[in-house]
Amino acid sequence: MKMLKAFSTSLLLLALILLTISEDTYNLSNKSPKKFSVDNPTEKQEENNFIYQDALISAELSQKQLLNKIRKALIENQDPQTIIAELSSPSEEIIAIHRVPINTAIRNQFGKNRSFFIPSDKEPPGGQGAYLKLFLPVKKNNQQTNYQVTLKSKTFSDIEEKQQLRMYTVTHLQNNRWKTIPTKYQPKKKLSRDLDSSLPDLKPRAEDKGISHYIKNELVIKFQKDTPEKEIQELLAKYNMKLEKRLDHTIVISCKDKQTKELIKVLEEQEMNSKDSHIEYIEPHFIYLSNDIKYSLPTPFTPNDSLYLDYQWNLPIISAEQGWERTQGKESMIIAIVDTGLDLEHPEFIGKLVDGINILEPDSPPLDDDGHGTHVAGIIAANTNNFEGIAGITWHNKIMPIKVLDQSGAGTLFDVAQGVFWATDHGAKVINLSLGNYAESKFLHDAIKYAFSKDVVLVAASGNDGTDQLGYPASYPEVIAVSAIDYDQTIVEFSNYGKYVDVVAPGVNIASTYPSNQYASLSGTSMASPHVAGLAGLIRSIDPTLSNQQINQIIKNTATDLGNPGKDPYYGYGEINIEKALAKAQNPSATLNILTLNWLKTLLERK
Repeated sequence: MKMLKAFSTSLLLLALILLTISEDTYNLSNKSPKKFSVDNPTEKQEENNFIYQDALISAELSQKQLLNKIRKALIENQDPQTIIAELSSPSEEIIAIHRVPINTAIRNQFGKNRSFFIPSDKEPPGGQGAYLKLFLPVKKNNQQTNYQVTLKSKTFSDIEEKQQLRMYTVTHLQNNRWKTIPTKYQPKKKLSRDLDSSLPDLKPRAEDKGISHYIKNELVIKFQKDTPEKEIQELLAKYNMKLEKRLDHTIVISCKDKQTKELIKVLEEQEMNSKDSHIEYIEPHFIYLSNDIKYSLPTPFTPNDSLYLDYQWNLPIISAEQGWERTQGKESMIIAIVDTGLDLEHPEFIGKLVDGINILEPDSPPLDDDGHGTHVAGIIAANTNNFEGIAGITWHNKIMPIKVLDQSGAGTLFDVAQGVFWATDHGAKVINLSLGNYAESKFLHDAIKYAFSKDVVLVAASGNDGTDQLGYPASYPEVIAVSAIDYDQTIVEFSNYGKYVDVVAPGVNIASTYPSNQYASLSGTSMASPHVAGLAGLIRSIDPTLSNQQINQIIKNTATDLGNPGKDPYYGYGEINIEKALAKAQNPSATLNILTLNWLKTLLERK
């Protein structure tokens, strides 16, 4: 703390904003529905509209949790008016609960459709939210009674509005503070840019274990969902390509006439450049070979949390279930979340918290008045296997909330650095930083280097502007930089990239905790970063003697290689694999032998 006071006077003048990095953005000012459609609740949703998807899923999560509480109260014979008074909230205001007769049409409609929305004829005054009618069947003593719940919901509009303010931002100095301004998404260059250097001539060899190669003469092509089948077949015939495999609108083709690189160039130049093209992307058909150390996967363990199976696609894809068979974390390994604070009363954090701090107002608790920090914390350590809500990556590690960002999701570099110092001095073993800026700060780097010297593992989000510009603190060599992938293990359009990226993790439509005992879906590298922080906490739990350098290397060495073989600017070393990382942590000798060499290499790459 003496060190902080010594620097405070001079560095306050140099304060820069560090923006919370949480979800993708588009110009959606005319795309927000005030009511949901039963026939097609996503009719206004565009293909890659992550904000709309997040808002829609968040609304569904909110109403699903509310209906479960109402159902339980009705089974206990509580009076509807009492239920309304006890369960209404600012985001979900219950207007009425009453019985309805059995209706075959409604029963059929909701029996096969995940959506449970019945639109109302009315809208709230001023368009604040939407009136919804929800169908609620309640079974008691082997008899079913059907209820209609009418409520006023603000969840959709609240999530959508907040998401738009967090993504694709440029910074403008106003009143000595940096203000975020939403901008439009600009797509990255096509794969064929500098293709000869980015895609060397590779041939799969038996001795190259654990390295991704591609099958000669084969490609993976993804088409837009509205692509006519006739167009796909015509493309195959035009280039004498044979269909080998197919999953929805993604196909694997083979072509005897052209090599892989040549075929990519031809298709991009002659097909993708066309204004009528329906091709989203083209890439080699990579081969995923086993690593040099064999792992026997235990039977996956599926937690019983109520939202897990329907919404948490992100955990099975990184082998969390197999990893939990090895460890579920330890309370002594504390993970600090330097962010907007935390909903300290959320049921998912009961028994999970240690003392934190509000850097902005030291005499106040680190309460979350934005939602970002609460969401990040749930991904890492929500109470798991308790029949409620979501599952966290670590079941037992404690969370330390450090509030350095205000209700707009912004804060000065000085406050962020001070939060890192405080967390380090108060026992944090892992620090997650889902925030960033493109301005390098020596003081923030001092804080990062101080934490690293105290054996803290530091993890940060790369950013959401689809750029290779260096962002901080992710670009500092002491930090594990994390970018975001989607359901298909593909880098997301909004995710920053570059040679500083270490690994990737899921960052699209991630369900997690939200203030006022709610749940929400958010997208962004802010959501990817806590997956890695949670993994670091599990590794520290399985072997507390491992150093932060060893843990960093284990995470990289056990990642599933994606994109071009080896480390690349989009995927880094690849997608984190929790089970393999924990298996390596139990036998880290191979990692120790190459640790020093790889650490020096990383330092040189980031200079």
